Amino acid sequence: MKTLLFSFAFISIFIFTENVFAQTTVDYFTSGNEKLEQKDFKSAIKEYTKALSLEPRNADIYYSRAYCKTMLGDHLGSIQDYNKALIIYPTMPNAHYNRAIERAMMNDFSGAIQDFSVALEKDLDNTDIYFKRGLAKSALGDHLGAIQDFNKTISLNPNTENIFFNRGIEKGYLKEFTGAIQDYNKAISIDSSNTDIYTNRAFAYIGLRNYTGAIQDFNKAISLAPNKAELYFNRGLARGYMNDAPAAIRDYTKAIELNPRINNAYFNRGIEKGHLKEYKSAELDYNKAIEQNPGSADIYFNRALVRSYLKDPQGALQDYTKAIVLDPNTPNVFFNRGIEKLNLNDYNGAIKDFDLAISHDHNNADIYLNRAVAKTNLKLNTTAMFDYNKAIELNPKSAEAFYSRAMAKMGMLDKSGACIDLATAKELGSKLAADQYAKSCK
Repeated sequence: MKTLLFSFAFISIFIFTENVFAQTTVDYFTSGNEKLEQKDFKSAIKEYTKALSLEPRNADIYYSRAYCKTMLGDHLGSIQDYNKALIIYPTMPNAHYNRAIERAMMNDFSGAIQDFSVALEKDLDNTDIYFKRGLAKSALGDHLGAIQDFNKTISLNPNTENIFFNRGIEKGYLKEFTGAIQDYNKAISIDSSNTDIYTNRAFAYIGLRNYTGAIQDFNKAISLAPNKAELYFNRGLARGYMNDAPAAIRDYTKAIELNPRINNAYFNRGIEKGHLKEYKSAELDYNKAIEQNPGSADIYFNRALVRSYLKDPQGALQDYTKAIVLDPNTPNVFFNRGIEKLNLNDYNGAIKDFDLAISHDHNNADIYLNRAVAKTNLKLNTTAMFDYNKAIELNPKSAEAFYSRAMAKMGMLDKSGACIDLATAKELGSKLAADQYAKSCK
């Protein structure tokens, strides 16, 4: 789910307590305020620092200097000044709120939430605090908590900017796609020119497998921003889900034209070309994808698949091995590499890979069946028969398993058992079994 990132607006309200300063402190403080009004924040900080050297227990000066540091992007320095201000004046208005924003800017979302909560104790009906606390909760993955804060924001002020959009995003994270769409509808009624709302609603439609609705939203977003590569990429995803490979390829191609570095476009286009059996072209796309992302096991795995179809078993083996190095938990990688080794008559190597595959998935009939074939070729008939039996136990409708076990029994001179298996395989639709049965069992 794509999430739009929002910057935290900084609201600064200067609260000055009435103090009797030495004349020089007043001068420095006043000068600092003048520099601040002129947006000369560096000079303002210098003046406030001079004032603090004479009056180090003045919370107002720390507060003002903190604001200037914020404006210069010194969020850590700003937090340090707010800390000092709050030590001196623990209930200082707006200090917790401002520090919360600074903490969020430093990705200290837990600290930000704590400060927003303290700020709410003083101002229970402040929609801005609920909204920003909701954003902080979202950043920590507390999507339910974020929704609760956004609900409160809406109850206080339903016109809060982006509130329905943000709540829709949170519902999407929780897979509440229908509710998310309702929020996006409301957001669009407020702002019908925001491409991000259409994009996120499209993803919600995808979550409901309403791919037609998703494509319509991507179309709308593209009409608003026709040069945004990500929109074509996302529409390509939706078209892929609809098994419209040619249209998906066109969208990925357009995305690449607009942004050749867009992540996963070559990879996804390669997948779609594979669906069309355009294996050589798919391989070229995977080559490009690997240039962009050499640490992706999935790309090597998929290139191995097309290399296998291209009758390049050595290339496929190399890619499966690379995928294993990058991520040994890649689904089916040991099984597929075992198949390549089996086809190359490396039966011992195939068995080792099938052993590893079974350790990841011990309920896959195909793995046992292929390990049985490898063992049969090595004359390991007893253990091969165990694997044939296991494959049939897991998938009793597999004509291939019965046929393969039949041929193994033939090799063991168990003609009666072989004919029984051939008869079963024939009933399950195997033409090979039917021909063999007619030849050997009549």
